[in-house]
Amino acid sequence: MTINLSAAFNKNEDFFLGLIRRQQVPTHLVSPRGPSGSQRYYGPGIGYAAAMLLTGQVQVEQSGRTLRIRFPSSGKAGGLKTVASTDMGAGRLWSGDSLDSASAPWVLALTEAVVLGQHPETLAALRTLAGLTGAPVAIAALKPLPSADVSVREALLRLSDHAYYELKAKLDASEITKGAVNLSGLQPVPPSALMKQLLGTRETPTAAASSPWPGCAA
Repeated sequence: MTINLSAAFNKNEDFFLGLIRRQQVPTHLVSPRGPSGSQRYYGPGIGYAAAMLLTGQVQVEQSGRTLRIRFPSSGKAGGLKTVASTDMGAGRLWSGDSLDSASAPWVLALTEAVVLGQHPETLAALRTLAGLTGAPVAIAALKPLPSADVSVREALLRLSDHAYYELKAKLDASEITKGAVNLSGLQPVPPSALMKQLLGTRETPTAAASSPWPGCAA
C-alpha cells in the first residue's frame, strides 16, 4: 500500500458540523504552495486527524526522532490504527498498513509536527486552530464549533489546505517514503506534555517510563 493523500478528500464529513466534503477553501486561507488561481477543497480526513489530536485521542510513543502513534480509525469498522515514522537521511520513513486511508497520513503528519517540529506550515495552522478550540477539548464541545464560530471553521479550512500542499511537496520530492521502522526503545509520551506542545508552550514531550505497546500493524 502507498501513502494516499487524496483519500482525505473522498471521505464524508461526519465529525464536524458546519463543514462538508470538498467544501471550497476561500482564497485568503489557501497555501501559497498550491497552483495559483485553482479551486481548493477541504479534506475531512485532515479535519478528523486534527480532531483526534485536539480531543486527546492520539496516543504517542517516542524514542528520539522515532514515533509510534495509535488513534481511533475514521472508518466504519472502528478500532485503533497504528502508524510510525523515523528519520531517514534528509527526510522521514513512514510505516503502517493504513497509510492509504483517509486519516492515517494526516494523524502521522500532524503528530510529527507537534512532537518533532516537522512540517512547519502545518504546525502553524494547527496551533492556530488549537488556540481557538483549546486542548484537550471534549468531543461533544469540539464537533459543533465550526458551525458556531467562523474563526474555527476558517482555521480548519486553512489547516486542510496548508497540510495537504506541504505534505504533497515532501512526497513529490521523496522526502517522505514508506518502509519498515525500527521501534525499539519506545516509551509513551504523557498526554499533558503532548497537549502543551500542541498549544505551543514549547515544552518538549518526554517519554514516560512504561512498557512499550506491542506491534506496529495498522
